[in-house]
Amino acid sequence: MSHLESNIISKVTGGRWINLDGSTTFSHISTHNSNAKNSLYASIKGITMNAESAINTLGASAVIVSAQDADEMYSGLKIPLLIVDNVKASLISIAKYTRGLIKAPMIAVTGSVGKSGFKHQVRHLLKTQCEVCASSNSRNLDYPILCNLSSANIQLDVGIIEVAGSEPHVCARRSNWILPDICVITNLSLEHMRYHKTIGCMLKNKADIVRGLSHGGVCFLNSDNEFFEQIRYEIRKIRKDISIKTFGSKEESDARLVSYVYDAKSYSWDVESNIEGNIVKYKVPILGYHAPLMSTLALLTVSHLGYDVKKSSKCYSNFKSSQTMGRLYEIEMGSGAFQFLDHSYRISIPSAKSAMKSLRYFHHKDRGRKIVVLTEIYEMSEKYCKWSYSQIAKMINNSGIDILYIYGKEFFSIVKENVDSNIKIKEFKDDSVEEVLDEINVGDIVMVQGQPHVKCSMSLVRKIYKKGQVKSIIGNSHFIPQKSC
Repeated sequence: MSHLESNIISKVTGGRWINLDGSTTFSHISTHNSNAKNSLYASIKGITMNAESAINTLGASAVIVSAQDADEMYSGLKIPLLIVDNVKASLISIAKYTRGLIKAPMIAVTGSVGKSGFKHQVRHLLKTQCEVCASSNSRNLDYPILCNLSSANIQLDVGIIEVAGSEPHVCARRSNWILPDICVITNLSLEHMRYHKTIGCMLKNKADIVRGLSHGGVCFLNSDNEFFEQIRYEIRKIRKDISIKTFGSKEESDARLVSYVYDAKSYSWDVESNIEGNIVKYKVPILGYHAPLMSTLALLTVSHLGYDVKKSSKCYSNFKSSQTMGRLYEIEMGSGAFQFLDHSYRISIPSAKSAMKSLRYFHHKDRGRKIVVLTEIYEMSEKYCKWSYSQIAKMINNSGIDILYIYGKEFFSIVKENVDSNIKIKEFKDDSVEEVLDEINVGDIVMVQGQPHVKCSMSLVRKIYKKGQVKSIIGNSHFIPQKSC
């Protein structure tokens, strides 16, 4: 019997079904759009969409709703409803019940950046050896975590759940739902400092991920990170019964990056690593200077889980990065082509630095210019803005950029003060889209790095794809905007 059978769900939550004839088994539980059939939709007033949209747009087969909201939101609808006292409390109950049925290792991954990339890599590297259950999106707050855990296949071999933790006690709460066997902290930087407030608070908030870690469990840390010693100290204050494994370029790292060389012909990195005594050589077709180092984390995970590291390392050759990891396209305009580096779904301090470093390796065969658009970093604290943006400016100076557009007045002002005079710098605004498009010529290398909420940059990206025939070089081409966009 499935753990998502209607009678089990009502028993676990203490809820009661109405409009349900007989017993039914649901495919998954969700608070957001999902293409899977036969879903159970959790309705939270003021957070999720309204009842009619949930049923007509999402195709929900049934809805969990609080008794308080049932009459107001679902009056007159004959869809099966599970009436509960509190929807979130019910999701927690289902998630905990499901977690109790899972015997396979569970991984909780947090960090300032790199969480989704880690999930995608581990799932790909292990796909020929076992079943890894990990969501394809970057949703990592309370409701998505509870839904992902509740909907997990209890027969999985490995489970990975992404956790955001930008406020006190948040990582601890989410970790205690997941009860992980492995905790991963990918990278730490001055992201979301508007919420963390101070570096000390940021480190404590992230260290809280180990509070739900199983006795004798393990935490993976980046030994190359500037906050490594501090985060290790914070973790040890919380848990002395767990082990810590490290990845990085240092000799003592459990997973050590030995060497990496960029191969301009294949747009990938030739990497050699020592993964817990296993020497492996492999290609990493991921954009960004950070990619070789982060590959050691994925392979350390494979090694610790007891799977074949050498077999997994070979899987890197056909890895396709997702939209948050950056993608490379060649766009043919008739008289020739230009290259487009699409980083439009993610900008952070580490990712911007990595992108600037990787730009050094890009030289179009027609000797075109490098045209770059950068947007401000979301949720940046005023206290750390000037330092962070000036650090990015230093990287810009060594990246070979010819024309630079900056979105955000403070970002633009700080970068303008710090970039070399040979770089043509302009402020990017809502009315700058056509100007940038007119600048693009055959032979150019164009990069847009930003956040999806910046509408003008996303408008630019959609129009760049429309300039000609699009050929995917690096990354998953699934997200190329269609002509109707």
